[in-house]
Amino acid sequence: MYRRCVFLAAFALLLACTSAMAKSDKNMETGIVIAAFGTTVPEARKDYEIIDKAVKSRYPGIPVEWGYTAKQVRQTVRETQNMDVLSVEQALARMSEQGIKRVAVLTLLMIPGEEYRDVTRICAAMTGLPKGLEAVAASAPLVCGAAEAKELAKALTKEFGSEKGGVLFVGHGSPHSSGSLAYAALAHYLADIDERFQIGVIEGEPGTDAAFAAFKKQKQKSVILVPFLIVAGDHARNDIAGAASDSLASRLKAEGMVVDVKLQGLPRMPDVTAMWLERLDAAIQDLND
Repeated sequence: MYRRCVFLAAFALLLACTSAMAKSDKNMETGIVIAAFGTTVPEARKDYEIIDKAVKSRYPGIPVEWGYTAKQVRQTVRETQNMDVLSVEQALARMSEQGIKRVAVLTLLMIPGEEYRDVTRICAAMTGLPKGLEAVAASAPLVCGAAEAKELAKALTKEFGSEKGGVLFVGHGSPHSSGSLAYAALAHYLADIDERFQIGVIEGEPGTDAAFAAFKKQKQKSVILVPFLIVAGDHARNDIAGAASDSLASRLKAEGMVVDVKLQGLPRMPDVTAMWLERLDAAIQDLND
C-alpha cells in the first residue's frame, strides 16, 4: 500500500512537471508586440510606460517589443532623442529572430481607423512566412463596438464624475466612417449617463461645435478638457491646451468659461488600462485556439 501511494504521488508530480514544462515551452514560443502611433514628447511616454508595466506584470516571462506605426515619429525620435524605436514590422521581425513563433499584437489604438487597418494588414503579411512567425493575432482597438463604447463611457464618467462643470473628451478623429461611428457611439453613451460629458475630435467628425453648444445650453461656467488620447503628446499640448487663439482651451476661455486641462493619457485611468489588457487577453487566446 505504501509503495502504491509513493508511486501515485510520484506519477502526479511527473504529470504536474510535464504540464508546467509544456506551458513554459509554449510561453517561450510566444511574444507580445505593442503597436502604438508613437510620440515625440518624452514626458508623454510615461503613459506608454504604464501600459508596458501592466502587460509585463500580466504576462511575466513573455518578451515584449514596441512598434510605432508613425514613420515620421520614429524618424524624429531616432534623430533627436537617440532612441531605437521600431516599426511594427521590425518589432515582429525581431520576435522571429529570437525564435518566437507566435505573437499577440496589442493594438494600442482607440478606434478601428486607418492605423488599425495598417496594423492588421502587417500582421497578416507577417504570418506564415518560411522560417518566420507561425501565427500573429492582433487585438481589437479600444472602441470596436457598442458594448465596448458603453463600457468605456462608464469608465470615463466614473473617473470624472465628481468634477463640477462640463467635461469634454477630445480625440484625434478619423477619416474613416467606422472611426466616426465609434466616436458617435461613445458620445451617445456618455450623454446617456450625464449630458455634462461630451466628446469631440480635432480632425473630422464629430468636431467640437456640438459640445460647445451643449455647454452653452447647460450654462456651464467651467469645463474640463480631457485628451481622449493614448498619450498627452503634441495634440494635447497644442491643439487642446495650447496658448494659440484656435486651441480648444483658448476658444472656451473666449466664451467666458473657466478651463482646466488634464494633460494625461488614457492609461492613467486604471479601468481603461484594464480594458486594453482584456483586448490583449483575447489576442493571446486566439493564438492558443
